[in-house]
Amino acid sequence: MEKKSFGAYIRSKREQAELTQRALAERLHVVESAVSKWERGLSYPDVSLVPDICRELSITEHEFFTACDDEKKVMRERADLRRQLVIGLWKWFSTIGCVLALGICFLCDLILYHKLDWFWIVLFGLGIFFSLSTLPLWLDRRQVFLSLACGSVSLLALLLSCWQFAGGHWLLGGLAITAVSLALPWGLFLVWRNSPRPSLFHAAALFSLWLPLLLAVIQLFTTETWLWQLGLPIAGLCLAFLWAALLVLQLPMGRLRKAALLCVLSALSVPLGNALPFWSLSGRFDRSLFIAYFLPTLPFPAAQIGNRIVVWLLLTAAVVLFGASLVCKSRDGGRSEAQR
Repeated sequence: MEKKSFGAYIRSKREQAELTQRALAERLHVVESAVSKWERGLSYPDVSLVPDICRELSITEHEFFTACDDEKKVMRERADLRRQLVIGLWKWFSTIGCVLALGICFLCDLILYHKLDWFWIVLFGLGIFFSLSTLPLWLDRRQVFLSLACGSVSLLALLLSCWQFAGGHWLLGGLAITAVSLALPWGLFLVWRNSPRPSLFHAAALFSLWLPLLLAVIQLFTTETWLWQLGLPIAGLCLAFLWAALLVLQLPMGRLRKAALLCVLSALSVPLGNALPFWSLSGRFDRSLFIAYFLPTLPFPAAQIGNRIVVWLLLTAAVVLFGASLVCKSRDGGRSEAQR
């Protein structure tokens, strides 16, 4: 069978059967616009209609599904072609842009200062950008490993070039913090490579171990004692929100209800996040201010009115999403009942 688009195939078979769109729609007990949408490629018939369509058009179900597969294949090929075009344009645009930027900075630094000093900062900064955004597009194998390696080397070189340009006694702390920061992407890469079934929970577990370590290293090279009073409590709240969101995504419910629960979690995180620093430093939780976020009749600080609006918008979105889930559930139930 000659491969045609699904819509053209249905139209051709309908015309061969000497049927108008209205006549075919009446025989299938659907509206005429539904047949028009099939032939224009705007939608596909319901699976329950396939036997009746095949009978009216004198075709087999194999021919029907082959036509569907051909249409989907054409759509996939077109999408792949567009994706390859966008990737190719970005690859060449970013590469040429980096080369031009380096050339201009090289000439400006050499002409104006008669030596190369801040040019190295630009060089390694662009090296980080190129390694993470463009280099993978030029590689056929080991894309993630080589991109991470080049990005890590560029970051360390950027740190050294900044120290050479600005001076100071911060290099050791900067190297330590940078090393711990690089441990996260490298850890995720190793989990992805070595775990038989990597998941978001693996990434969240690694992030939960990495964040306190990073804060501890930063505390080690600073003079103020903020780690226990502010750093770890705020990090703990962020991690609690992360794990709660992951658990919501695993619940056996529809996507709309999951989105509604995530909106509720986000709404709760706003007042908790604002109250946590004061609570951690003073040991007193301002319960009245927390309740005022959700009750418009209570007095509220003018400086935080924007946060209150965000909370109300999130709760409104949660109600809308939950209502939409109920509508979709009742509609699906009605369709199932009609099919029976």
